[in-house]
Amino acid sequence: AKALKLDNELIDLRGKQENFVAQVKELRETRDALDKAKKDLGDLKAGHAEERKSFEEELGKLMSVMAPAEGEPESVRGLTTRAELFERIQKLGNDVFKAAQHSWENTLAQLQIVNPG
Repeated sequence: AKALKLDNELIDLRGKQENFVAQVKELRETRDALDKAKKDLGDLKAGHAEERKSFEEELGKLMSVMAPAEGEPESVRGLTTRAELFERIQKLGNDVFKAAQHSWENTLAQLQIVNPG
């Protein structure tokens, strides 16, 4: 009976040993995965820092290009594209033409008053 009890205890301990071996293996795999994840995170942080620096440099360049030039009129400071600038120039050209046309018509009217007939 004592031998049977020892056999059962031995079987139980071998089962526990197998469980512990499996847990240790799983723990090592988990630790390796965690170490790899930490390394990947470090690499991503380094890459992110480089990318952020690059974006900040590009932003600085764009801001310096967009800075108003000396003597630049207030009315064009908000224009950011060539299309907007072209549209503004076209509008100003039309306004100048209309002003010249009005001046010409006014001059003709004054001449007709001074020289009727």
